[in-house]
Amino acid sequence: MSKDQLKKKSDALPEYMSDSKDLVNATKGAVNARTDKANAEKEEKDYKVDMILEADEIRTDMLDKGDFIGVIKVIDDDIPPTRVEFRINNGALDVSEMGTLNRIFGNLRPALFEKVKVVTDITDPQTLYDSLVADGKNPWDYLNLTVKKDMDVVIGSHPGCTTAEAILPKKGLLARLKENATLLNKEAMTYIETYLRQALKTIPILGTKGKS
Repeated sequence: MSKDQLKKKSDALPEYMSDSKDLVNATKGAVNARTDKANAEKEEKDYKVDMILEADEIRTDMLDKGDFIGVIKVIDDDIPPTRVEFRINNGALDVSEMGTLNRIFGNLRPALFEKVKVVTDITDPQTLYDSLVADGKNPWDYLNLTVKKDMDVVIGSHPGCTTAEAILPKKGLLARLKENATLLNKEAMTYIETYLRQALKTIPILGTKGKS
């Protein structure tokens, strides 16, 4: 057959129709499993929302009693070790707030908040990347396409990005507050309660059941 006689109609894969019982049953199983997985994932998300609401209520009740908690461990014989963590997620304050913090928290303020430079914009990704490498850091520990949460301070001194001053909570904020709860007056408690409401993110962490 000459090249002129070869007709190219389509590049699609050659088809074959089959109603093989074994193949049909396997396909039904796969489709049902996918549906069950999607339903289970939605159900898990819904239950996690309930966990967040209940955990937030517990944290607020404890705060009303003057106690600070950063994690709730869920105790029950029928579930694997599970906890709900309260993590600082949106804790930056404007530098103009420093005077208020000093007045309210006094000598305790340096243990709770500090003024630092934070990244506001990446102006030269390659320069920033190279400078992190030169500083002995793995750039992907700090960056996605944007600055990772809680890593903005660490890279703030590097070229290739724009920085600005802000006030951030120090590591261990909740632990320091718990240790010094008796030193906080009503004004300080009211301030920190409002602050934590917007700064904390409630994160359920489900345990995994082991094999029986």
